[in-house]
Amino acid sequence: CEHSVLVGCPMLQKVVLPTSAETIGSGFGRNCQALSAVDLSHCNRLVSIDACFLSKCAGLTRAALPNGLQVLAQRAFEGTNAKVSGTGIAAIGATTSWQLQAALPLTVLPECTGNYVNLLRHVVLSGSIEVIKDAVLGSCDNLLTVDISRTVVKTIGVEFLYQSPALTEVKFPDTLETVGNECMDHCAALKSVDLSGTVIKTIGNSFLSQPRALTEVRFPDTLEAVGNDCMVDCSALENVELSGTRLAHVGDSFLAECRRLTSVRFPDTLEAVGYDCMIDCFALESVELSGTRLAHVGDNFLVECR
Repeated sequence: CEHSVLVGCPMLQKVVLPTSAETIGSGFGRNCQALSAVDLSHCNRLVSIDACFLSKCAGLTRAALPNGLQVLAQRAFEGTNAKVSGTGIAAIGATTSWQLQAALPLTVLPECTGNYVNLLRHVVLSGSIEVIKDAVLGSCDNLLTVDISRTVVKTIGVEFLYQSPALTEVKFPDTLETVGNECMDHCAALKSVDLSGTVIKTIGNSFLSQPRALTEVRFPDTLEAVGNDCMVDCSALENVELSGTRLAHVGDSFLAECRRLTSVRFPDTLEAVGYDCMIDCFALESVELSGTRLAHVGDNFLVECR
């Protein structure tokens, strides 16, 4: 199907596609107010659905997708209360809780931002998803919990869970290797993050910046590099334990302005620390570096640690 097929058809009540359908373009079925159900489960060749699929269909309550679907683009079912079934993708109760279960063909979770995700409270992902792309679940004001531990996600793109002020819990899979920039940035209610069961090697810039309630972060032994501006202004954080990791490089402003921080322990693999690291950590009493391989320390390291 091409783009913008069956858009704004106020009397449309039923849609039947042939089994030969392989792709659906953007905007398909958008703003068809009388449409209550769509069944595509018989479309065994369908592999890709573009953006805004069946969005703004206020009367839509059910949709069935085929098992072989590989890509469901952003803003699908936006503005609906549809329960979506099918082993390919299942998004249940998209306005209050979202469960996405993927069969083997689905490996990429697309961008999913917009007003409709603002109503989400609980998200559970499971199945064969390997990649979470950029800007997924960003600015979700009411989101409380996210569980991706039952996926095989290896890579998380930038701004995952960015500015989700009510978020209290995130569970990660043991397959996770890379976390992009600004993940869980400005999540004010988040108290603890456990990455110890993952195989993360690199963490991008601005990871866990300004989580005012954060008291604990557990890192995996595989960690090798942390980007700039990570864990800045963690007002409640008192201790950071990195001695069990393989951390070699720490970016600029790491742990800056963590005013309750009292101790930090680094591993013997540490080689370089960027500028402004642990600046303005007024309560800091102990930083253990004696057993490290530290060769480069940036400007303003440990400045204003009274």
